[in-house]
Amino acid sequence: MVILITDDSIGEDDIQRTRNGDKEAFVSDSESDSESESKSDEDDDVNRNQGKITGKLVESDGEDSDKASFEPTGYASYSEHMRTPESTDDEGSSKLKFPVFNSNAIFGEVKIEEGMEFIKLEDFKNAVKDVNIALGRQIKWKKNDKERARAICCVEECPWVAFCSWNSSSCTYQIKTFNPEHTCYKGFRNKIASRDWGTKNSKISRRRLREGAIWTNLDYLAELRRSNRGSTTKMDVLPRLESPPLFQRLYVCLDACKKGFKAGCRPLIGLDGCFLKGYYGGQLLSAVAQDANNQFYVIAYFVVDAETKDNWKWFLTLLESDIGDHVTYGWNFISDQQKGLLPALKEVMPRAYHRNCALHIWKNFIKQFKDKELRGSVWQCAKSTTEPEFNAHMNKLKALNEKAWTYLNNIDKTAWVKAYFSHWPKLYNITNNMCEVWNSKIVKYREKPILTMMEGLRCYLMRRMASHKRVLATYKSILPPVQQKKIEELKVESNKWTPQITGDDLYEVRRHGTSLGVNLMLQTCTCQIWQLTGMPCIHAIAAIAHKVDKPENYVHQWLTMEALNATYDHYIRPVNSQEYWEITMHSKPEPPKLKRPIGRPKKHRRKDAISEDMPGSGTRKVKRRYEVICLKCGEAGHYEKTCKGPPKPGYVKKKKKVAKKKTTMESSSQSQPQSQTFSQHEQPQPPAVRPPPIVRPPPHPSVRPSPPLFIARPSTVGT
Repeated sequence: MVILITDDSIGEDDIQRTRNGDKEAFVSDSESDSESESKSDEDDDVNRNQGKITGKLVESDGEDSDKASFEPTGYASYSEHMRTPESTDDEGSSKLKFPVFNSNAIFGEVKIEEGMEFIKLEDFKNAVKDVNIALGRQIKWKKNDKERARAICCVEECPWVAFCSWNSSSCTYQIKTFNPEHTCYKGFRNKIASRDWGTKNSKISRRRLREGAIWTNLDYLAELRRSNRGSTTKMDVLPRLESPPLFQRLYVCLDACKKGFKAGCRPLIGLDGCFLKGYYGGQLLSAVAQDANNQFYVIAYFVVDAETKDNWKWFLTLLESDIGDHVTYGWNFISDQQKGLLPALKEVMPRAYHRNCALHIWKNFIKQFKDKELRGSVWQCAKSTTEPEFNAHMNKLKALNEKAWTYLNNIDKTAWVKAYFSHWPKLYNITNNMCEVWNSKIVKYREKPILTMMEGLRCYLMRRMASHKRVLATYKSILPPVQQKKIEELKVESNKWTPQITGDDLYEVRRHGTSLGVNLMLQTCTCQIWQLTGMPCIHAIAAIAHKVDKPENYVHQWLTMEALNATYDHYIRPVNSQEYWEITMHSKPEPPKLKRPIGRPKKHRRKDAISEDMPGSGTRKVKRRYEVICLKCGEAGHYEKTCKGPPKPGYVKKKKKVAKKKTTMESSSQSQPQSQTFSQHEQPQPPAVRPPPIVRPPPHPSVRPSPPLFIARPSTVGT
């Protein structure tokens, strides 16, 4: 039998307990009679509740029932709920101590609990906001005034609540009610994270990022290879004697990216680089392709200290080892005029087709030839899809400026003219816009340290691939959305052409004396647009309509939903945080030598005069929506006054209008002085003439006047 008793109910002399090696006996009733009689009942009640040990008496049911043992259970005044401290016999009274809020805690380390004291009520509100933003929960203030505040979760079923009010005993604000349990789901967009809150915490986050940033960590690369099997991550360092090595370059190609590219993307790869805006600088080189929906698709990215031939060669060697041989798969490349790229590409992939961005050719062209009439010649030549069309534009340019013709004629035609492109990639892009779009999407990551930047790029690609896969799951069509919209526009334009069948799947399409041949079996057209893009042109669609068939059935397989789904069937797998990484024995490299130019670092790209003149640059407020046609030669792009070409048949030059000579009367009238001056908008008015009064004849005496229609009666208002 077990009985719970207090200290004054112990009745055996041999009850003892051992504490820290010293024997401390409990006093029996017979030995403490003199002490207990001197104390009053009031003191006994106080001693029961202040610092006295409570215990339980254990008695056995057998023969030794007279013997008992005492087991202490704790202090009577201890409260587990409010976390009050234990009191001792030396204290006159138990003074409760509550936790105090740390106002110096930064975001992510802020904690609140029941009984916590705050100096200001505003500190409580900010702490509640920081805690819930970190948890990803939405809250609202049910009570909010100068003396108290109650916060609850926005989800009605969630029991989370925090109430704080003034405590007069401690002269502080104290949390009286707090339930830390959230039963609602975590959200990723929080409305309570206002602009002021973000401004206050952004400086702290950037400071922590700079102080605790690690330049590179080989453990992170090992974690990428572990979580995404088949990925390639390599880092090259510069060894030093008796010192850690220096970082030189880093290459990352995720397994999902290279498999998705080979499964459904077209074999045209864009190569480009952009500057890193971090403390140590550097450049980020990328290999980007296009999927069946004309969206950019990143294959690999590469961090280097500078853009050199050696770095490009190392990057292209690793890229070919990941995506396969360039001869077997027929890889084509397009790039700007990067430093050392072309020599490195010829060494690593000598038989690969390469294109130059026509935008950079145009920029270099107009630097030498300032005539505005020549600016459109580069684009007319580059967009030519047939050789006769290209020769016609070149001859027209030669007639205007022979030096400009010589400059463009010396450039390899297969690198910038559509008519000479390879038909294999099914893309006739003349600009490297897919790389430019990728560079613009990652501007915010390029300012961070390298390890944070690499993880940010991986997360961005992971989110992008997951969102594409989610959208495609509900789309039902043969072609992707962009290709379907494009073919619908071509159907409307094809109505202007008249097809005539000449044989099995052979058609001759005519319009205004122009005729082209279409072969539906070989999927070719004289304009070569079908061969270059893989999508039927307007001439082919007219022939397909004559055959009573759908043009969607004649689109190349790289432009279908089947290819798009095959691209995004692969996804990037999750990566653990740093505390779960496997520790490797490799030494951590140090950052490269700092090479900073003179002056303050530029955050925004400096535009030159050529970029400002480009269409769509944003410098022109009003966009011109018409095309200037010359009346002399009939060509577009210049006026009759500045035309240097031959006149068209039937052209008659307009005569200038001759001003009429003033007569002697007009000159004399202008020479006379005016007595009164008038402003530009005022004109002298003639003097007003009163009209003559109307004289009515008197009525005839035999005619009586007619009575009035209404007879006025006196008013009765107010009577």
